[in-house]
Amino acid sequence: VSRVFPDEFRESHVQRLASFFQSARDTLRGLAPGRRDNPTVVLLTPGPYNETYSEQVFLARYLGFALVEGGDLTVRDRRVWLKTLEGLRPVDVILRRVDDTFCDPLELRADSSLGVPGLVEVTRAGNVTVANTLGSGAVEMPALMAFLPRLCRHLLNEELLLPNLATWWCGQSPAFDYVRQHLPDLVIRPAFGPMRSESIVAAGLDEKARATLFETIRRTPFDFVAQEQATLSTAPVWERGQLEARPVVVRAFVCATASGFSVMPGGLTRFSNASNETVVSMQQGGASKDTWVLTDGPVSQVTLLKPTRHVIRLERSAIEVTSRVGDNLFWLGRYSERLEDLVRVLRCLLIRLTGEAGAEETPDVSAMVSLLVHLDLFPRKFHEGYRLAGVEREVYLLIYQTHRLGTVREVAGRLRNLAFVLRDRFSVDTWKILGRAQVSARARPGRAQAGEALALLNALVADLAAFSGMEMENMTRGHGWRLLDVGRRLERSINVVTLLQAAVGLKSHGLAALDPVLEITDSVMTYRRRYFAEPQWPGVLDLLLADESNPRSLAFQVAALAEHAAHLPREAAPISFEVPAAQIANLSEILLKSDWQALAEIPAEALEQSATALLERCGVGLRAISDSITHLYFSHAETRVS
Repeated sequence: VSRVFPDEFRESHVQRLASFFQSARDTLRGLAPGRRDNPTVVLLTPGPYNETYSEQVFLARYLGFALVEGGDLTVRDRRVWLKTLEGLRPVDVILRRVDDTFCDPLELRADSSLGVPGLVEVTRAGNVTVANTLGSGAVEMPALMAFLPRLCRHLLNEELLLPNLATWWCGQSPAFDYVRQHLPDLVIRPAFGPMRSESIVAAGLDEKARATLFETIRRTPFDFVAQEQATLSTAPVWERGQLEARPVVVRAFVCATASGFSVMPGGLTRFSNASNETVVSMQQGGASKDTWVLTDGPVSQVTLLKPTRHVIRLERSAIEVTSRVGDNLFWLGRYSERLEDLVRVLRCLLIRLTGEAGAEETPDVSAMVSLLVHLDLFPRKFHEGYRLAGVEREVYLLIYQTHRLGTVREVAGRLRNLAFVLRDRFSVDTWKILGRAQVSARARPGRAQAGEALALLNALVADLAAFSGMEMENMTRGHGWRLLDVGRRLERSINVVTLLQAAVGLKSHGLAALDPVLEITDSVMTYRRRYFAEPQWPGVLDLLLADESNPRSLAFQVAALAEHAAHLPREAAPISFEVPAAQIANLSEILLKSDWQALAEIPAEALEQSATALLERCGVGLRAISDSITHLYFSHAETRVS
């Protein structure tokens, strides 16, 4: 808000928050077991689908802590470790933003995928500090509020400084009698759930529902508390072009330091999603407003950033990337390439169905239909016979269907999910391009038309090319970018090999499939300039497998993979796996030792056998490289040896 209203912010003498965050950061570092000089502190988040994820991202960035999910951490030898591309890194302090019952599926909620298996045991052993500690959520139990005034007098010999919301625990007879007599004026909540648990406003119930509610309370009175119905303050909210008054709840942030409690002078205020809504919750559609605390004196200029005059050491090393982020980037590259390949295949067939031949079946169309059957995109029944109308309808299904694996919309959905998780890794321009690709993929005419389908496919090719260009020109060449490009190169290699395997198997179609193969791999013009002739198998294989100058060839991808492997973390490989660099070198040697000139001189049947064997070896090698990268950098399933 200070950026939108800089003058108002400056003239109001708004208290700065940096001193509080500095206290919080120092306190968290000081909680490390053994008081290490440079402890590793992480912020454990439920993930990007949590309603306060944006706050957690900001907090982690501002404090300089790694933002991690449960899958980023693992327990080994009663220690918590962070999975990074460089290997396992010990964790000393966990700032927890996951509910305590979800933190360990082994000892707490078995159905939780948000926590870290074994975390309770490590905490119990004192090898990691969890803040707030596991079980601290007990202080949020509504039942405790019924006893706060007396607890304060008993423990501190003073009255509460802030008034307590009148609360009656129904497990006590006097409180139960009061609730029975005044139920229409009260709010009923679970006694031992969190403060944000669902509440029931008795005033909003009819007589029958109110009687049912009381009967439920009477059966297990100790499970419920009743509270007075508070009248919340309101604040203006801009909604539908006008200001509306919305109920608000101020959230206080407090840090227990060695010298006492530090309170954040400001923060975020929650407001409800409707003017008549008495429950303020982000989970129920609420949102946040910036909250300022004003001062009459000068404003503290404390900042967590180093001053401009501070001499820093220049850094050009790769920024640490967690294994989860690396895994997501790797698959983002694969799915973007998979989507482009699928779009090019469908576009190639659709162009032929709507070309000059019209409703006539050409050798190209027949070869393309068989090719799509071999690629498992068309059903096997198309081998026995088909009509062009049925072929066109199947293409539309592959474009527009959502709940079928391998369709354009299904693969685009996977790409969208990964891009959403990695949104903070991309620039605004890159994110706009990804968003435009998603809009294109969601487009669907009321009735499928060839022209509209072609326009959609062309738009997707352009959007994916733009994303690839932004990736190549704008992303810093760190480990994250390399894994993104490794995923892209691996997927393109697998697509080329799979496409050629399918084409080689089309014995009855002769050379009719070669033109579509070159078109799908965007190599038509290169082949024509080089040979000035109709496509032949030796030239096509050489161009798409061995030519390192062709950005679509297997050799080009293998060279790029080798370059990436040389710059990725050079940790020792697990006991039972080769280092990816060695596997890439082996694949490169297969291509180098192949006698491409000899392929041009052997009979067609021998060529088919040789090409099939070569492609099979390449496919096995590529899958092995993918498995090794996953095992080495993402899963950390085995102990590494030096």
